[in-house]
Amino acid sequence: MDKINVDLLQNLHPHILRYTACTRMAESSIDVRTLQYLMRHSKIETTMKIYNHVDIDRVKRELEKIEETQNILENGIV
Repeated sequence: MDKINVDLLQNLHPHILRYTACTRMAESSIDVRTLQYLMRHSKIETTMKIYNHVDIDRVKRELEKIEETQNILENGIV
């Protein structure tokens, strides 16, 4: 059995899991109002600015989706 890195566990707080859950749900294209509801935020700004993290890999994936849609439309495949 692998040893558990105690230093990492000491820095792990339950709130980190909340941030991660919100980000992963947003990455899966969940409706933002539904995400706000699930996170129990009264303001959408809280959900989007604080909890919904975006990194370069996520931006690339979203741009690829746009390109795929554009290719479908240009080739007449609907």
